[in-house]
Amino acid sequence: MNDAAAAGVPADVAAAVARLRARFLERAAGERDDLQRWSADLDGSRGLARPLVHRIAGAAGTFGFARLSEVAKIAEDALISGAPGRHAAIAELIAELDRALCTAAT
Repeated sequence: MNDAAAAGVPADVAAAVARLRARFLERAAGERDDLQRWSADLDGSRGLARPLVHRIAGAAGTFGFARLSEVAKIAEDALISGAPGRHAAIAELIAELDRALCTAAT
C-alpha cells in the first residue's frame, strides 16, 4: 500500500498530485539553470529572478520540499531588499534545487 492509499487519498487524486509534482520537478530543473545564468547579474535580472523564486517558494512546500521552500523564501526576501547577501542566498537556492532534484531522482 502506498502512502496516499494509507492516508485515504483516492487513487485519481494521488495520481494527479504525482503528475503535478513531476511537472514541478521538470520545471525546477530549467529554473535552476535560469537562476545559475542570472546569478552573475542579479541586479539586472532581479525582475526575472524574483517571480521565479517566489513561485519556487510557494510550490516547493506543496510537493514535499519544505527545505527548498524555506531557502527560496529567504532568497526572495534578499532579492526584494537588495541585501548584500542576495548572491549567497541565490547560490544556496541553486544548491538546494540540486539536492531536491537529486533526491527526487532516486
